[in-house]
Amino acid sequence: MLKKWIKLIFVSLLFIAAQVWLFNPISLFRYATPFIYPVLLLMFPINTSTGALTLFGFFTGLAIDALSGTPGLHTSAFTATAFLRNTLIRPFLSDNILEEGTVGQNMSNTRFYLLLLKILVVHLLLLMLLDAFSLFDPLYLLLRFCACVALSYMISVIIFLITGSSHRIS
Repeated sequence: MLKKWIKLIFVSLLFIAAQVWLFNPISLFRYATPFIYPVLLLMFPINTSTGALTLFGFFTGLAIDALSGTPGLHTSAFTATAFLRNTLIRPFLSDNILEEGTVGQNMSNTRFYLLLLKILVVHLLLLMLLDAFSLFDPLYLLLRFCACVALSYMISVIIFLITGSSHRIS
């Protein structure tokens, strides 16, 4: 059990570093910036409490904000997404789930990738709406949201395909 949590912490630190130093500088056509760290929510066991997920979301978002120089955007958006995680996964799980397993261990790849898209959409919608309070341009917000979701989803799927069954941390 402890080995799983150590592995999850290591993967989280790796994702935070990749987000801050590799993906944040990318801005395709001034619209699309990939955000891969919401994927971390799918690596937690199904029976993880909402409180633990919310704390994880807060500290992960805080680390990204501190290293990126963004004043609380990632913290608030990722904390809210982490809080909603158990509600978001419920429709994707069947009745015969393994309570100890991760999300990826308890569903088909199709359901897993649909859930990944759902979590990215919720997180990026919150992030973009919070960011839009500074300068609100609805067309720019819509284009940026769609471009970020598409790019983030493609990169996240590629990460899972390259690493094989890494979403099935055991």
